[in-house]
Amino acid sequence: MSAHPDHTNAATSLRAVGGEPLPSSLAGDLRALGDLPERARERFDEVLTPCLEPTLADDTDRAIESFCRRHDAIGNRVAAALRGARFLIWEAAKNDASAADIESDLSEIVPEHVAAVQAVIGPAYRASRDRIRAELVRRTVSDHGALLVGVDWRLDRIVASQHARNIDSHVAVLTLAYREGSETKRLSIQCDASMLQRLRAACDAAKRGNG
Repeated sequence: MSAHPDHTNAATSLRAVGGEPLPSSLAGDLRALGDLPERARERFDEVLTPCLEPTLADDTDRAIESFCRRHDAIGNRVAAALRGARFLIWEAAKNDASAADIESDLSEIVPEHVAAVQAVIGPAYRASRDRIRAELVRRTVSDHGALLVGVDWRLDRIVASQHARNIDSHVAVLTLAYREGSETKRLSIQCDASMLQRLRAACDAAKRGNG
């Protein structure tokens, strides 16, 4: 399953895509969703939710095959429906569209299937919108420098070194995971108690400023 349709149709534009021309395959993809057996539409979130992640999983095709066996659906129709739903939901989140905007767009694209398609896409959009927008913010930030994406820690006890014996002191080791471009890297640093306090104060101040 490709991540999104490729071609555009200049004749029609949507609020959910910011007024840009819509992909020419989108109408057919959304009709495929409306034409699925009722039970398959009712359980479509089983395959749609994983496909709304930023990157499609390697086992997406196997998941589609399994879904089709369980719900008596045709594989290429399910793949098309997923492609259209994923595209519309991501574009709507990107453009901060409302659920009403999506429903209005659907009335233009697939007027014969508005209710059936909206019953699937509406709840999926509401459930995934904030998560998708958070990912788009991360991409925006990482485009202009390293972005912290994870923190691990442990507490070590120092007993002795070449500098002194019987030290009996503790030091925290922080491992920072950060994204730089398309790469995720890790950096480990050591912090004594006073530096941890300064770090906490800085984080608290930044949190207050962001509130």
